[in-house]
Amino acid sequence: MEKLLKPDVGLAFWTLINFAVLTFVLYKVAWKPLLKAIQKREQSIKQNIETAQSIKTHTQRMHLELEQKIKNLAVEKSEIIQQAQKNALAQQGKILEEAKLKAQNMLSRAKDDLSREKDRLSQELKKDVVDIAIMAAQKIITKELDKKTNEKIVTKLLKDLNERQVENAKN
Repeated sequence: MEKLLKPDVGLAFWTLINFAVLTFVLYKVAWKPLLKAIQKREQSIKQNIETAQSIKTHTQRMHLELEQKIKNLAVEKSEIIQQAQKNALAQQGKILEEAKLKAQNMLSRAKDDLSREKDRLSQELKKDVVDIAIMAAQKIITKELDKKTNEKIVTKLLKDLNERQVENAKN
């Protein structure tokens, strides 16, 4: 066991040579590919970061554009609503004016019709009065002119006249 605790120069020398050879072999065989893999990974990460930043700026720009479009659409919507309200009010006024004109025309026609009907009835009444007067005159002429007969004829004529007026009023 003592031998293990005492340093041996030859063993140390060969250990150092083995370490140097192993390091050289690892450097030639493993170190360069390992460094290349690390550099590739580093470049890939840089590219991913740049792509992410590019996407982020593009997304922010698109977000701002969309917000602006939304604001423009809101303004356009309110303008369309205002225009529609103006059109509706104008249309309402036009419809009311047309309705007033129609009502006035209908009222005027009704008054004209009523006036014509009144004139017709008046003419008919005059004709009936004349006819009754003629009938009365004929009856008076044909009968004796005593007072009782005359009163009966006048009463009957007035009764006939009232009946015709009632009939005309019903029609």
